[in-house]
Amino acid sequence: MNHSTFFRWGLVPFAAAVFFFQGCSAVLTKSQVKEVATFAVAAKDYSAFPGTVIRSHADLRAKQKLIEVITFASGDASLRQVEGAVNIRREMEIRAAAADSALGILRDYAELLVKLTADNYTNDLQGSTEKLGRSVDKGISSYNGLRGTNLNGFGALVAAGVRGIGGIYIRHEQAEALKKAVTAADPVVETMIGEVEKLLATYLAPADLQNLKLTITAGGAVPEQLDLIRNVAADLKDGYRRAAESAGELEQQQQLEAAVLTADSLAGADNTIRLALKAIQAAETYRAAHRALAQNVTKPQWLKSSIEQVNTLVDEVNAANGLRKKIEAK
Repeated sequence: MNHSTFFRWGLVPFAAAVFFFQGCSAVLTKSQVKEVATFAVAAKDYSAFPGTVIRSHADLRAKQKLIEVITFASGDASLRQVEGAVNIRREMEIRAAAADSALGILRDYAELLVKLTADNYTNDLQGSTEKLGRSVDKGISSYNGLRGTNLNGFGALVAAGVRGIGGIYIRHEQAEALKKAVTAADPVVETMIGEVEKLLATYLAPADLQNLKLTITAGGAVPEQLDLIRNVAADLKDGYRRAAESAGELEQQQQLEAAVLTADSLAGADNTIRLALKAIQAAETYRAAHRALAQNVTKPQWLKSSIEQVNTLVDEVNAANGLRKKIEAK
């Protein structure tokens, strides 16, 4: 073989390999994958906040009923109040479960991103990724039926795009699947975060939302704000006031129990309001961060604004996590 022949046929596979690797790097850089992974972890943590707010409100309302029990001398009246407290807790737990179901789409999507950004993507991970993809699509289908929307599913299609073929090829396919997931999910994330904002708004007052930038308040479409947590705090104070006025009829131990339960509950109410505020504020950051990812994930270089949005989300989620753990520790 002469030099020209060797050069011609030897260079072709080399050039093809270079082109392939450049194509892989053009899909997603390591730093881009890292930012998506960072977002995914923060998104998973965020999904726990609404359920904590709902369960805390249920617990506070149940404690308010128990404080009322202390003021009753009649055993039958006390029993009715206890049963009422149990029923309230049960009803609100059902409500929390329904909210968790709605948030399931966001949780599964965040977990899907975690799998797709894994350094050690294997056939085992592929199986769990496909399962998550189907779960995402099932959740979207259920939501469409509930709200009459027409959001497109994307989970199963994205997960099926990555197969355990090994080597450099799996990296390329993994990056392509991740890019498709982020871009296809953005309309779904937009809608689901709006639902979360509406849910959290019912626990707050109109004044709480005045200085917050929320998509759900744009165009005058203000969500229902019932101030549920402050209402139960007011009822707790009224219940304790009645207990204090009945001090002459109550034993010292009952007075002490009422005082401790009220103080503990009011502190819990304050923390729950703060968590709801942080969660609804972080909802907009969540949306903005994901929108930045979706807009820039197809570009060869990561924009500084995308990184800043993701980092802001991480900071806000970490701050809210401290409150969530404090509330759930009670």
